[in-house]
Amino acid sequence: MKGLYTEKENGFTICINVHGNVEEYAKKFLTIYNNAKEYPDTIAHVENNYDNRVYVTVYEKAKERAVEWLEQFGEIKSVNACDIFKIYAEYPYSQKFFNDEKDGDPVFVVEIS
Repeated sequence: MKGLYTEKENGFTICINVHGNVEEYAKKFLTIYNNAKEYPDTIAHVENNYDNRVYVTVYEKAKERAVEWLEQFGEIKSVNACDIFKIYAEYPYSQKFFNDEKDGDPVFVVEIS
């Protein structure tokens, strides 16, 4: 990698305690995760924990909508403001950053609470 650049945006990390047994948890988590892949302009990151908590990081503009949508999967435990940093890396064999034709997503997303 020859270089990188970053962009910072405001966001929120929503912690949800997903209800149900292992199978129900898996289905609900997969639904949340697949929506994150489908709507990267709304959901920046999804992470599960060792218990039933799921952390969903959304962009500031999507906070209210995301909280309302996530309530169907369980109990919202917290909503905390965070900074979302997108880190773009230069492709090794090109002279430019972030090739839109090859990959429309950043290489890494980092949240800082």
